[in-house]
Amino acid sequence: MAKQTKPYPEFELTAHPNGQWSKKIKGKVHYFGTDPTAARAKYLAQVHDLQAGRTPVAVSDAITTEHVIEAFLDRQRDRVALKEISPITVYDHLEIGRLMARHLGKTSIPVNLTPTDFRRFKVALKYSPGRVSKIITVTRGIFKWASESKLIPRTPDYGPDFKVPNRKQMRLHRAAQQREHGKKMLSAAELQAMLKASDPQFKAILLLSINGGLGNSDIARLKVKDVAGEWLDFARGKTGIDRRVPLWAETREAVAAITEGRDPEQLLFVTKNGRALIKQQANGSRSDRTGPMFRAVANAAGIHRPRMGLYHLRHTFQTIANGARDPQATARIMGHADASMAGLYTEDFDDAQLLAVVNHVHDWLFKKEESK
Repeated sequence: MAKQTKPYPEFELTAHPNGQWSKKIKGKVHYFGTDPTAARAKYLAQVHDLQAGRTPVAVSDAITTEHVIEAFLDRQRDRVALKEISPITVYDHLEIGRLMARHLGKTSIPVNLTPTDFRRFKVALKYSPGRVSKIITVTRGIFKWASESKLIPRTPDYGPDFKVPNRKQMRLHRAAQQREHGKKMLSAAELQAMLKASDPQFKAILLLSINGGLGNSDIARLKVKDVAGEWLDFARGKTGIDRRVPLWAETREAVAAITEGRDPEQLLFVTKNGRALIKQQANGSRSDRTGPMFRAVANAAGIHRPRMGLYHLRHTFQTIANGARDPQATARIMGHADASMAGLYTEDFDDAQLLAVVNHVHDWLFKKEESK
């Protein structure tokens, strides 16, 4: 069997010629399995007993919730290196892991956790139903992975209550949010007011966003070369789905005003200091300047609503584009995965379909101005 390579330089274990990960402790070589993530978790669970000269307990009895979380995060970091997931996903899982450790107990043994433990964990989650759904889904996924990786003998007994919020709860929360903060979309008049209050760069940002439903990350990733023609061909970072967006004349004009003479490989939009609008930290967290920029322009236009950002325009585009009655073309523009049977069999789109969708949104936005 080929000798394995350490997943990272600081990895505590050594690859043995027999294919397992090993560690020499008190003069004796101990083996912890072939999977590096599972082997490290087993090592961490048993190392103190081995160093003390004691017979370690069975790994299924020694692996704690904290060990499971650490092993899962190690695995997720490997997936980042393989470009299977983004650092943002790992950061989110790290935050959820901290919640699990706090409420389920770092030293708890997963198979000993009870339905009451999980019910109380859910009650302690003072977040929106959408966020609670994500936390529950990831928590169950972590224990499922640990079971499939043989770190624990089985998944815990979650009981009947540790389930994601149902659709009714989602609807009620959304209705309450709309009553308190308004809908996550803007009217044509509000968008026109924001365009008039914008500097050249933010005018281009607004038009690209409403022209094709581009979100924060999409805007931050665009390069000058991406908008050099009449169409934007650009994969959405979150899904990897190819997008093809016909650009309005107004959008092309706004882009041309800020790109003349610039390097095609440069980021299209930057801060006043020439930095990226979204800065990704090594641990997966990020700072996003698009939100403060959006709210500053909205305030200047006399629009005062909390939590406003470019995703309001993504919601607006989707809502208005629905009127074009071509959901598959709209999904192609938005970068949504189409899991319908028709989507599975569709190999390509007629550009006329995409034009019809963006022209429908264009007519909605500019109809009053054109009718004068």
